[in-house]
Amino acid sequence: MRCGAQGPFSPLMGTQSGRFIEAPRGIEQKLSDAKDSLDQGRWGDGVVQLGDLLARANTNNDDGDLAGQDFFLAIDEITDGTAVSNSLLRQARKMIGELSVDAMEIYELRYGAIARKMLTEAAAQRDWQKVSEVRRRYFHTHPGYEASWLLAQREFYLGRPLAASLLLDEVATQPRAIRHLGNHAFTLHAIACLRSGRPLPSTGPVVGQSISIPGKEDLTITIESDDQFTNWLNEHCSIAIDYDPSIPGDHAMFGGSPDRNGTDAGQMPLTNLRWRLPTTATPLQDQMVNALSDELASTSKLPPPSWTPLKVGNQLLMKTTERLVGVDYRTGKRVWTYPWQASFETLDDDETSLDQLAGEDNRAEELRQRIWNDVPYGQVTSDGERAFMLTDLAEVSPMSLSPLMNMRGTRPADTRTNTLVALEMATEGKLLWRLGQQGDQASPYADAFFLGPPLPLEGLLYVLVEIAGDINLCCLEPTTGSEVWRQHLVAVESGGIDLDPIRRVSGAMPTYHSGVLICPTGAGTVVAIDLADRMLRWGASFERSSEATRVHTRGRGFSSASLMQRWDNGVAVTKDTTVLVTPPESEHLFAFDLMDGSLKFPPKDRINMRYLAGIRDNKFYVVGADRVRAYDLDSGAPAWTSERDMLSAGQQINGRGLFGNDDYLLPTTTNQLIRLSLADGSVLQRRSTKYPLGNMIAVDGEVIVQGPDSLSVAFGEASLEPVVNRMLSEDPDNFEALVRKSELLIQRGQRIEAMDYLQRARVMQPANDEVLMLSVSAMLGVLRDDPSEGEKFVDELTQLIDQPAQAIELLSLRAQAAMKQGDPEVASERLIELSFLLLDEKSSHTIAQDVISDPTRFCSLDAWVAARMSEVHELADRQQKQRIRDRIDAACSAKLDSSVSQLRQLSHQFEGWHGIGPVKRELIRRHRENEEYLAIERLLIGSRVSPILDAESFTPDELVELCSNYADAMMYQDAAAILEQLSQIEGLEPNQIERLDEITKLTNAVNGEYEWPAPVTLKWPSTRSPAAARFMSTSTHKTATLSGLTFDGWRLVTEPNAQLAIRDSSGGSHPLAINGAMQNDSDYKEANISGGLMMITMASQLMCIDLAHVEKNDGEGIMWTKGLTGDGSPLAQSRRSTTPFGDEVVRYNINASTPSKVISEFTVGPILGDRIAVLQGGDLYVIDLMTSETIWRNSTAPKGGNVVCKGNQIAVVSESSREIAIFDLRDGRLIEKKPWTQGFIWESAGPYVLAYSATDPSRKTHNIRLVDPFNDAVVLEQESLSVNRRSTVAPSAYGDVSDGRYLGWMQSDGQALIWDLVTGKEISRPETPVIEDLQGIKTLRLDGQLLLLPRRKFDRTPTPGKTETVTNGGAQHQTMHAAIAVDLQDGSVRWTREFDEPWGCTLTQPADTPLMLLTRSPVSSSISTRVRKKWLDLLAIDVQDGKDAVSRFEKPIHVGNNALETRIVVQGALNRMIANIGTDEVVHFRFGPLPPGETTGEEGELSEDELSEDDDMVEDLFE
Repeated sequence: MRCGAQGPFSPLMGTQSGRFIEAPRGIEQKLSDAKDSLDQGRWGDGVVQLGDLLARANTNNDDGDLAGQDFFLAIDEITDGTAVSNSLLRQARKMIGELSVDAMEIYELRYGAIARKMLTEAAAQRDWQKVSEVRRRYFHTHPGYEASWLLAQREFYLGRPLAASLLLDEVATQPRAIRHLGNHAFTLHAIACLRSGRPLPSTGPVVGQSISIPGKEDLTITIESDDQFTNWLNEHCSIAIDYDPSIPGDHAMFGGSPDRNGTDAGQMPLTNLRWRLPTTATPLQDQMVNALSDELASTSKLPPPSWTPLKVGNQLLMKTTERLVGVDYRTGKRVWTYPWQASFETLDDDETSLDQLAGEDNRAEELRQRIWNDVPYGQVTSDGERAFMLTDLAEVSPMSLSPLMNMRGTRPADTRTNTLVALEMATEGKLLWRLGQQGDQASPYADAFFLGPPLPLEGLLYVLVEIAGDINLCCLEPTTGSEVWRQHLVAVESGGIDLDPIRRVSGAMPTYHSGVLICPTGAGTVVAIDLADRMLRWGASFERSSEATRVHTRGRGFSSASLMQRWDNGVAVTKDTTVLVTPPESEHLFAFDLMDGSLKFPPKDRINMRYLAGIRDNKFYVVGADRVRAYDLDSGAPAWTSERDMLSAGQQINGRGLFGNDDYLLPTTTNQLIRLSLADGSVLQRRSTKYPLGNMIAVDGEVIVQGPDSLSVAFGEASLEPVVNRMLSEDPDNFEALVRKSELLIQRGQRIEAMDYLQRARVMQPANDEVLMLSVSAMLGVLRDDPSEGEKFVDELTQLIDQPAQAIELLSLRAQAAMKQGDPEVASERLIELSFLLLDEKSSHTIAQDVISDPTRFCSLDAWVAARMSEVHELADRQQKQRIRDRIDAACSAKLDSSVSQLRQLSHQFEGWHGIGPVKRELIRRHRENEEYLAIERLLIGSRVSPILDAESFTPDELVELCSNYADAMMYQDAAAILEQLSQIEGLEPNQIERLDEITKLTNAVNGEYEWPAPVTLKWPSTRSPAAARFMSTSTHKTATLSGLTFDGWRLVTEPNAQLAIRDSSGGSHPLAINGAMQNDSDYKEANISGGLMMITMASQLMCIDLAHVEKNDGEGIMWTKGLTGDGSPLAQSRRSTTPFGDEVVRYNINASTPSKVISEFTVGPILGDRIAVLQGGDLYVIDLMTSETIWRNSTAPKGGNVVCKGNQIAVVSESSREIAIFDLRDGRLIEKKPWTQGFIWESAGPYVLAYSATDPSRKTHNIRLVDPFNDAVVLEQESLSVNRRSTVAPSAYGDVSDGRYLGWMQSDGQALIWDLVTGKEISRPETPVIEDLQGIKTLRLDGQLLLLPRRKFDRTPTPGKTETVTNGGAQHQTMHAAIAVDLQDGSVRWTREFDEPWGCTLTQPADTPLMLLTRSPVSSSISTRVRKKWLDLLAIDVQDGKDAVSRFEKPIHVGNNALETRIVVQGALNRMIANIGTDEVVHFRFGPLPPGETTGEEGELSEDELSEDDDMVEDLFE
């Protein structure tokens, strides 16, 4: 067996981390001595040595805790996938069984009397544990055989024939035992084997013997042949079992029973619930949990919750985010909690930042772990009187040790020990005892880590414990926690539990089946123990998965969320002689034979499955995020897979389901239950519930569901109806039956009839809470189905409703009814009431879903109100609008003392109604006091685009406030742009005019055109700059500025050592303070800029940036980050294609877990004021830019496409599915779907899509068009040739999209154009030179102009003995033969330059550079001397007029310097500019006369002092 690696980090790849240990030398010596004694004929010595060994007589104190335990033999022979079954104690028992008659007499004399006394006492006390002890210690005595016979009969008549057969296996093979017990023992063994599916024993009864079935002596047969005996058993053994297989009324452990295979009690529950309780401690936690759920579900990585509720007697036990709660099962009222004090600080203020709590870097990670990724935390067990749970479970999460070195590790936390707690349920959770960290420090468990809660079984507890690197099975006494016995299982060689995150979060719990305890250890091993004998039955080992070992790999660290992508739970599930195990540390499912641990079939790959549901009808069922698979239990062959259309768009399985008689209930993320046939996987039924779904259990005809944020209890329909009908037939006035009958009628939609029953019940018990709740539910249903009919119940409803959720639904229904009746004023009044109710009630996803009633869509209630108020605005006439506006202002004025978050709610809900109303004014005042200028900007823009692009949608008051805010934020260019728009508006208030005059003076002083002094002096020392060397590993990412001027030209870059940074328009770098995991988020990064905000998109997350703080370098630039995958893994990978015009189009395909015909794409839409849209596969969702919360989500979007927005609509335009899906921007409602007929998509920006299609394939012509997909209008259009891919000169055309916004296009005949894709305007059709051999075009935006940089065909073939010219230097440095500068404001051509020889141009030069730098490198090689020489040419062009500013040719450089890319930093205040060229060259540009005494010679060399000074300057600049 390969052992795990030693050391502080990890096992090696593909090894087990657990190892079976050899028996201690002293114990093993006893067995060896006994063998020697027997071999030498010393029967007495041998008998005593073996007998004492089996009797667990501890005569050697050196053995310590291992005395009396069992050990596997020949463990060196174990290999992966094989099992070991021979153990030391089993070998000792076997040796006694093989003794001679004389030696057995000695054994009987020595131990028989002791065994007889024990058995007599056990019988008198009816103590089955003591009976087991007689068998365990003295099996080969006559009392030992009798004890085995008694135990086997008990198991058989309790309906456990397999356990009976195992107890009699050795008895049936011992002639001495059969002689003592009689043939009944053999017969019972044979019947038990037959009934449990085992083969009949090979040794049958003797021919001529008469045998009978125990307890059925009238069924006797005289054996004449073996076949006769077998046939007789087959005919009569079925009547030998008489037991009641009733389903227990409790669910006291995971799996519902010790075999973990659950029950068949599942049934479809009613839509309405009995009661519900939250599992989160605060409204803020609820919000965070919902956000985490959305994040995980969006990428199909949502696992089942870690917790499972229990029902014990009249109590329900549920874990929450902070404690264990005991609930009165009948009423749903909390009775007790443990611990009484919160385990972490409770937050009531929804504006408190969780990150500020001491010792917590990210509370979201802790919630994520507790809810979905911590089995030891989530599981509880009970023995009917006590509850058992684990506490002191520290968070497991990555910690960045050094972002520069990208090293990560585990957060410092005490994860080596925890505490097992026992609570008395009858005394409301009274603490009985604790073991471990908070227990008695003198206890042997003081340093223990309990891997899971104990398994209660026949008055004892069995728990897996890790102590000092050893995993043990420990048996505890439940009333005191004292140890009864323990058995060592494996030694862990990969380090302790604190260094193994997989083992820490997945835990381990034993399973009991037919007398055998099966113990998955979590360390690559499974051990089976015969419980009655306390002997090792078998042990199996397997390799850990590469992912399980990866988290230990040195220097790489791990993502805590990535630990969720595994088997949900490693507990063994058993049925008959099969043991199924899904180890979280492995990517396989293993099927072991209960008898000997052999594999029944090869391991099954997980294939993105989540959990093993159970075993039914000789099949086992595994469940994934989107499908269920069934396999044959005998062979492992696939039986069926659920249909791909089982789930609707965006739907996902989100918990453990329930087995019924012949079906399985699946919970889903849309609160819909799906009933599958176990026969073929077909969908039998669907039902939407009014409560969230998650892990489900069924008890006493009811269904209990615990999801991430709540626990709900509902009646099962099938069992409820016959009971109710019988009760009513016996007593028509039975109160309980009346209530339940009404509930069944509500389920069927017969609400009016239900209300008749409820009225009768209310007369009997007017204050009954359940009756009132059902009455409200029925009336709301009527109002929902028929507003006119339901309106008659409104007054009664208003009196009955006492829960905010019901009041919210009533107001929403009444508002919709008023809208249908064409009364906008009444509708607005209801919506105002609803708005104010939402301020005080933190609504959950569930309430919102009740209001929306659309399983494919979610939206916040604030968004729902905003959408309805927008509809009111469309419906109302001018006078009605004024009255509604006055009512809103008056109502909101009374709420101005509310919190900032509440004021933001009001602003969102009534956006578009009051311009700068009282709420916005108050918000602006508060934000201005705190210098939160970005918040003011986003507040004023709302869901619109920037006023620079669409001033008409803003009121004059809003424009004035924006202008003032930009001035306060020192965004003077944006302030000036707003000033220009305001100059066209009349009727401004005097105070507004005064403020604008102040801003005008300020912007004129700051925004004046800077005049760079002449001349330009170039200094070029040949020195290798350390900063320059680091610069060459910099990557510049696509950055689009869709609106705003101040931060136009800023770019997202990845600096050396994966440091993410933002480079300003002067080339200065501003690093972002993020951890190494974010920095190393693959090469996929893009950014969009809107005003003072940047949205960064990475492969696994979104990041929102406040650019004003970035400019200050105060470390406050990152507003928030939002994960996209839930586990930190990359969501998508790039797929690149080329248009017929030579431009590269990049799309991002989502990393699919399973193959699919439709490729899902990830796309981020434009920034829209306070929100941004994201398409993630078929999910389109909109995020609040200030809070990162999801405003709405719709799962019916196309799987891929481009996202565009216009007004209050947002569209997904899909090239692959050829459709356009248009949604309401406010609440995500699908408006329409229509075909997309405009061809291939090149780019999208703002409301437009740039597309093209072939028109004449023979001439290779295409039509390029800019399309408005909302009205199918073609805004701009151009017929175009395509690229020339031939070696000869031919007519051609090329295009390039710059910064995601400007299309530059040129054709070889001299035609050219520039389009602004955001505004949909043609900027220019400049006159350009005819370039017959045109080979490409790139664009570069500098100084308010777009430069078209065409490339001609030229010979690149190197020729020995001649000089060649290198101009190309990677994706960011391209060859050019000309430059045409076009003014982006008026479309005029500022200047044109053509070059006889090609140059190379870096396309990421800063926007504010006064010089455009061109480089190229002539290279010569000599055939005779084989010497290569290299030079560097540099040309600096004035960007304003296109003239040469300064140049230098044939500068000798090192022959190994191959880089031509330039990195520029501009320092206007110092009249200087510095450029790095490649890795070695640093060029200094001085503007104006040189300082006195400083000169530049022919070579431009600096003095030593000057060189040192400039080197320091370069280092500072590029740092």
